[in-house]
Amino acid sequence: MRVIPVPPDTLPRDAEPARMSVLSGVSFSPPAAAPGAAPFGAGALAVARALTDLRAGRAVEIDADGERRRVRAPEAMTAEALATVLAGPAVCAALSGPRLEAIGAGCDQDRVLALGPGLDAGALLALAAAPDAAPPEGARPADSVDSAALALVKLAGFLPLALLVPAGADPVPVVPVGAIAGFRAEVARTLRPVSAGRVPMDAGPDTRLQVFRDALGGTAVAVLVGRPDPARPLPIRIHSSCLTGDVFGSRRCDCGAQLALGLQRVRDLGGGAVLYLDQEGRGIGLAAKMRAYDLQDAGLDTVDANRMLGFHEDERDYTAAGVMLSALGWRRVTLLTNNPLKIAALEAEGIEVAGRLPVITRPTPENRSYLATKAARSGHWLEQPGRDVTRPGDRFTLAK
Repeated sequence: MRVIPVPPDTLPRDAEPARMSVLSGVSFSPPAAAPGAAPFGAGALAVARALTDLRAGRAVEIDADGERRRVRAPEAMTAEALATVLAGPAVCAALSGPRLEAIGAGCDQDRVLALGPGLDAGALLALAAAPDAAPPEGARPADSVDSAALALVKLAGFLPLALLVPAGADPVPVVPVGAIAGFRAEVARTLRPVSAGRVPMDAGPDTRLQVFRDALGGTAVAVLVGRPDPARPLPIRIHSSCLTGDVFGSRRCDCGAQLALGLQRVRDLGGGAVLYLDQEGRGIGLAAKMRAYDLQDAGLDTVDANRMLGFHEDERDYTAAGVMLSALGWRRVTLLTNNPLKIAALEAEGIEVAGRLPVITRPTPENRSYLATKAARSGHWLEQPGRDVTRPGDRFTLAK
């Protein structure tokens, strides 16, 4: 196994109690706020309430300095409700830039299309996901509120297609436009440790799960392996959930193999942590991921499939990882990753990445194309075992 030389340095003494309390299995009752955890603001709470209504097929409004725009998520609506809305006047649909570019619209910016009378639900949803959809004509550039509507619909777990409808007299939840873009990070900053327990694993018997909970009840998990040396950077891996790979052993990706290898390497390095975050399908969710798989079977690669559905190639957010590491008391890490975005994300959260270790698994016939796309189009560093390879942008020297 190749390792990166790590400068001998220690953590500040004031970080020691927080780290040792978690690694020794101390639970918090009631849970203490993690270092860096933030109170949940009124704007974020308004977003959370609006997401509940959107998921139930109801309307919400986005407020921008007193101007309000009503939004609905067509994927959440019943056929009858959607038909009723589409039969009304002045109905528009907001489409994402990635989707428009993917279907040949000649632009990569969000746009808004006025929907004519008689459009049925099937045609509308085809506009959001069908690979053979015709580029819409006459769409205007989206403004900040239109784009915020798309972001809100994505946060609710749906394809990025937002219906913009005239405001009615009935009261609906109102969301300040400025609260939407930073919502995921704000939720992540409320994470705090709530419980821990010993869970012996293949990676070793001295393994514990530290559970974190956010203000909305969402959870993230730190798998704590062994007893790491407090005088050295903590070996960690950030792993986004992959139900198909981690649980069911899918051969389409390398996720399950990377999770197992990450745990083993952390153990072999004397102990550390694997941070397990709920970000299925690079952040697009399980339902959209299955749609993307269908598109990949039709010939698209993983990047183009995501964009065909209206998403960016990677929708993940790693704020939670920084919050969790701060709660564990670690501010210097050796990161097990092939993904340069994870290094930048941790450093943005004030975590020093002192070194990097690659996580290279054995390719399968089913995932070779996927791995090639990650290297060629997503900039992942996929070094081959036994070779000293420095990829562009990688500042760490990998020792043989």
